[in-house]
Amino acid sequence: MFLRLFGLLTFMLLSGCGDSLTRMVNAKFPPITVEEQRQAAITSTAQALAKLATPNIGVGVAMSDATAALLTEELKKQGVAKLSLRGDEQLLRVSIDFARQFSKDDAGDNQAAIAALGALKPRIEGTVTAYAGLTGAIAQAGASGPELELRLLPAFSSVHVEKIELADKVDVTLVGSAIVAVLNQFKDNISGELSRSPLTRVTLPALSDKPFNPSDTFSIDDAGGKATIEVVSKPIVIPFKVDGIAWLVAKDHLTSLVQLSPVSVAAAVQAVDVKPTFSGIQDRVNEIVEQVFEVPTPEGTWVAVKRDVVALAMNSVTSQAQLCVKASVSVPNQHTSTKIKLPNGLGINCSSDRVCKSDKQCSFSANRDTRDCSACLLRAPRVCAFGGCVGGQCTLRGNDPFCEAAKAAQNVIYDTDANLRKADCDRLRETENATCEVEKAGEKLLCEAKKEALNRLAATGNFANLDVDSRFATDNLQVCLRDFDMSPALDRVQFALEVQGEAKADVDVKFVPLDIVGHLTCQFPWSQSKNFTASLRESRVGIASNVQLSTANGDARANFAVDNIDVKAKLKPGPTEFLVSSPELLLKCPVLAGIAPTVVALTPFVPQLKGEVDYTLKDQKASVKLAIPKQTVGGVAMVVNVVPNKETIVATASRARP
Repeated sequence: MFLRLFGLLTFMLLSGCGDSLTRMVNAKFPPITVEEQRQAAITSTAQALAKLATPNIGVGVAMSDATAALLTEELKKQGVAKLSLRGDEQLLRVSIDFARQFSKDDAGDNQAAIAALGALKPRIEGTVTAYAGLTGAIAQAGASGPELELRLLPAFSSVHVEKIELADKVDVTLVGSAIVAVLNQFKDNISGELSRSPLTRVTLPALSDKPFNPSDTFSIDDAGGKATIEVVSKPIVIPFKVDGIAWLVAKDHLTSLVQLSPVSVAAAVQAVDVKPTFSGIQDRVNEIVEQVFEVPTPEGTWVAVKRDVVALAMNSVTSQAQLCVKASVSVPNQHTSTKIKLPNGLGINCSSDRVCKSDKQCSFSANRDTRDCSACLLRAPRVCAFGGCVGGQCTLRGNDPFCEAAKAAQNVIYDTDANLRKADCDRLRETENATCEVEKAGEKLLCEAKKEALNRLAATGNFANLDVDSRFATDNLQVCLRDFDMSPALDRVQFALEVQGEAKADVDVKFVPLDIVGHLTCQFPWSQSKNFTASLRESRVGIASNVQLSTANGDARANFAVDNIDVKAKLKPGPTEFLVSSPELLLKCPVLAGIAPTVVALTPFVPQLKGEVDYTLKDQKASVKLAIPKQTVGGVAMVVNVVPNKETIVATASRARP
């Protein structure tokens, strides 16, 4: 056959041979019939869409952006000059113009085609037309975590040849078979390449089980002190499950809907009525895009997510991670000046009848969230004409699973709050009892040991001025975030900070005697430096703040302010112990040893002598990066603009200008 073929070759192409060869090749590729495939796609989509009663993530892709994404460098290397993509009622029609010179390397295992193409090297111009369905899946291998991938699923394809150029004249029938074989291989290669290139990828942070990195999420602008922070966090469990995915393939646009539901709530199966027609699918999807997601430009490329999904994901991740920050903190110098007065002991009754048993009641009933979680799942289309509007009423109601999740989470917070209030109340009650006993002992000591002396001392005036300069530093401070709750509307945040650890305090004390007693105690002012250890008297600080959403550079952040926080510490050893045990001080002020019992007796009544130090952390501005889905369309660079709406956050995308 090979000798017969080359015996027919000459140096000129016979007149009319190209046209007859083109007609013969085109006859081998009859028109495509896709009605059966189209109806199957419509039926399956209507069934999937009916199960999405409360979709909370939406994805839109303009066909123009998808076209640019599909025209890859690999296709261009295969001779593809132009690609167009158009929706055709739940199918995608892909038209590819090509111009390629084929060689024997394109013939596969067909020996006749190898022989023919090796000699003729035909250059063929034409169009490959393919009809494709769409497939969507959640891929776990994305660099940023789980991704929703939408890909073409080519089913039927055909080729139409416009022009064939050969090196020499040939036997049309023989060469035509070889060209048909190589074109079949070519269109299969094109279909394979189309199926490998995703139309779009959308990250789904709510489904990510990657370790939580708070340093990428939380930021604090601290007005005072310096901190070197080491983050410690734990792995998390995915808080959502995927209920379903559905999509609409319109002429110039592709829309996909995803429904997530919390794994912590056993949501009832809900369904809506969707007619198994293209118009029924289109009406339902358009209603969701306009009324639920409020997309400003639904004809473009975009991704939208409900605010409650973002809030619940943030709350779940933060709670599971049990975020703690180990910090090395240095607080600037704090100066206090106190005039110490001696209390008057005249008239003190030494026979105290005080009963040191607090009457504080520590039983708390937790509040309950009884919100109504019924919601409108489907609204009648709203039509406006001739100055009036009809429709828009709710036609199907059901329960919102995110409302149920928020209600359950709020009740947990209420229970936690009631337990914490009881624990705090019990602690305060015990503190009151202990303080009462100390005060009774102090009163008795004043009466029995120095009652008359105290009266005489008090009559002489003030005791002294005590100036204290202190600098605090710690390298073992641990601050843990507890009960973090971002509201479903992303407009308010509340949480608690639990602080553990001790601080080293460098304290400079200056004693300036006042009046008679002060000068009798110590004739001259004195000063001394001492290292103390400071521990917290209260380790839990509750915080609540309104949230402002900001969008810039394709991100969304929840910004809020934390007002002044009072941190209450206690010094060890206490100043009283320091004053009455300092050898240097006793040498300079020998009378101090004689009045030491008086100083000890005064300790419960003078906070400065007890070593109670209050420090106020200045206003701080905090920011939380919200985990919103990110969209890519093939390898095309996109410019993202984030738009917050009433119930959703929408990220619109457009191709970057070259």
